[in-house]
Amino acid sequence: MKSNNSIFFLAGVSALFMAFGILGIGKAETVSSDVAFSFKATIENNRVIIECLIKEGYYLYPAQFQFKIDGKNLEPDKHSFIGAKEHEDQFYGRVMILRDYAKISLTAPDFLFGSFDLTVVAQGCSDSGFCFLPFSRIFSLFIM
Repeated sequence: MKSNNSIFFLAGVSALFMAFGILGIGKAETVSSDVAFSFKATIENNRVIIECLIKEGYYLYPAQFQFKIDGKNLEPDKHSFIGAKEHEDQFYGRVMILRDYAKISLTAPDFLFGSFDLTVVAQGCSDSGFCFLPFSRIFSLFIM
């Protein structure tokens, strides 16, 4: 009888640990990259403007951004990552990060006319230590 009680006790403890893991009890809540980083892209005066609202407790790495139009890489204008702050990162060491809001400006290439797709690749993390794999957003834009 004693061994049956021990088995039931161990099964109960195992179930409790599983519930903590499955329900996320005791862990910081992590949201999807779509919720943590809300992007939009517009055209202003022959510039492609990308804006991102960054949820509290999350940040983006400016150095990890990539921008492509028709497979061609674009470089952000030199004033694009204003507000970036130095951060000691557990994965990358001392890096610059963006919190709260990011505004990135790209000079539209001369070949752009009409509609095109802009691909933005970014990477970020949460303060709780969860890091997203690089993710992409695709924007359909129009320029005259």
